[in-house]
Amino acid sequence: MRLFITHCGVLSTQEAIYRRVPILSLPVFCDQMDNAHMLVRHNLTIQMNPRTITSEQLLEGIKEILSNPMYKKNMERMGDLMTDMPLTSKQQAVFWSEYAI
Repeated sequence: MRLFITHCGVLSTQEAIYRRVPILSLPVFCDQMDNAHMLVRHNLTIQMNPRTITSEQLLEGIKEILSNPMYKKNMERMGDLMTDMPLTSKQQAVFWSEYAI
């Protein structure tokens, strides 16, 4: 997948970062706005208003993200940070189980 067009809910945002897929943001309400703003600050997305966007603007946003390697490069970096875990899932489960006991 080369581009993910999303409302920027927390799970879709995490999935895109994990899969290192650039995002075109169309936030609608609540946390989606904050998530989209965070992605913009880190040069991971272009944010557009779903209430006022035109088909021409949508096409331009898609072209910009697909043609500008900055978005993919930044998403690769963010995905690497997200998946850089010192312990495997199994090791974490054992640690927290022993910690709780």
